[in-house]
Amino acid sequence: MNIITNNNFNKVSCIYKIINLTNGKFYIGSAVKFKARCDKHLNELNKNRHHSPYLQYSWNKYGHSAFVFQIIEIVTDPTKEKLIEREQ
Repeated sequence: MNIITNNNFNKVSCIYKIINLTNGKFYIGSAVKFKARCDKHLNELNKNRHHSPYLQYSWNKYGHSAFVFQIIEIVTDPTKEKLIEREQ
């Protein structure tokens, strides 16, 4: 699993995607704290308990090395409503 970003991402609020490099499919998400959200995704995926069954199936099938996290937009007003608005 790689994280693609040019920024210090520990406290970045953003819209991101998790990309399956094998088939090009992706998951879009938003986070107030990107690093913490990445860690949560990885923890859930590795424990086979992710909330997205499609992402979990793909993770199980292709393995962690087939995926990357990529920030697609940094959000300067990181309220939950603003993040969800930008994510949509």
